[in-house]
Amino acid sequence: MQISRTNIEKQDQTDKEVRVLDIDISVPIDVNFAMKTLGLPDLFYMMIAQFEVMTMNEQLERLCRGIQKQDWKEMKVGAHNLKGSAGYIGVSRLHYAAYYVQLFYVNHNYDQMVAFYPLIIETAVEFKIEYKKLLAEKNQTPLVLTPEDEQVIVAPGYRLIKYNDKLYCVHQDQSVQEREKQHKEQMRKPSKFQGTQGDQVSNSNTINQISINNNNNNNSVRNNIQINSNANIQRQNNNNRNSNAFKQQQFQQQQQQQQQQFQDKQMISRPSNQDQPVLNNKSQINQLTNMQLLDEENKSQRSLQKQQSVLQNLKDLGQQVQIASERPIELRESQRYKQNADLTDQMRQISNKSKQGLKSSHRRDPRDSIDKQIEQNKRLFQDEQQASVDECQCLKSLCPDMMMSTPNLTSSNTQSSSLFSNSQCLIF
Repeated sequence: MQISRTNIEKQDQTDKEVRVLDIDISVPIDVNFAMKTLGLPDLFYMMIAQFEVMTMNEQLERLCRGIQKQDWKEMKVGAHNLKGSAGYIGVSRLHYAAYYVQLFYVNHNYDQMVAFYPLIIETAVEFKIEYKKLLAEKNQTPLVLTPEDEQVIVAPGYRLIKYNDKLYCVHQDQSVQEREKQHKEQMRKPSKFQGTQGDQVSNSNTINQISINNNNNNNSVRNNIQINSNANIQRQNNNNRNSNAFKQQQFQQQQQQQQQQFQDKQMISRPSNQDQPVLNNKSQINQLTNMQLLDEENKSQRSLQKQQSVLQNLKDLGQQVQIASERPIELRESQRYKQNADLTDQMRQISNKSKQGLKSSHRRDPRDSIDKQIEQNKRLFQDEQQASVDECQCLKSLCPDMMMSTPNLTSSNTQSSSLFSNSQCLIF
């Protein structure tokens, strides 16, 4: 198959050695290796259930694009991501198939990258079937496989064909038998891991060995799960036992402390034998009883006096608080009175100033203006009379005969003369 090598100088030429893990490839999933790596069975089953959706499908799409566009770096990135994730959960065959694709990219052997692409597809389909078997065994449910479980994303020109109960990725006109032979040759561990477990699967007993290893692996998984569950139960029982013992010990210590405290109190309240007087007769007993009664009465009186003194102190304190609370009110009232007095004085001063301003201003009382108007009218009337008299004098000088014919005209009747003069003047 001829493949054009374009943009080779742009490819990453660093890291000639590619990291790879030593995992058993006699089984599709090395459960023991994954358990050692992860440490928890539940975490392992959760991760293999999410590996297909979270990682594998996306990286298979990347490889498909790389094959179509002959983008070798795109193929290398997809193979690198598959190799790391698959190795982490023990998917050994997919881990090594992706390792070889990445290794050939580093060594610029792009033909071999394309040649190992079908191996990645075959191991991916194998993983889909195998992890569902493991989950069914763990959950103790029957295995149900659908046609979709035997399909993955493949590049154009490639197809999956089932042969001898195994799926092979065939390219164009390639026969299934030829692809089966290539698969056996390609599915091997690197040379540095030769001699370890599962180093070769390309022999005549491959299928039998795989089935035996699968059974052994399943048994080991069950045993590991049972051992882990028993260990967890035992650990939980030990923890419960230890916690109960600790709680019981604490309870006993508390009981002992309480009992010791009770005994100490009794010893303190109980008088010693040396302090107790020797009572020989009834009189001594009565005397001692009377003394005790007197002591009790004195104690009660002293306590009553203390209570009364406390009450008196409280009363005094209450009165002081009341006086202190009333003083600000009185002060506030006196201040308010002073403020009102000051305000009244200010208003008086303002009113006095306003009265003085009215007196000094041009404004007059209406009565004064009426009197002045009357005086003005009188003056005008007198002026008019004087003018009429002057006119009459003028007429006398002009027409003496006429004036003489009216002897009734006298100077005393100023109003008539005024009218006469006006009429004479009008006649003129």
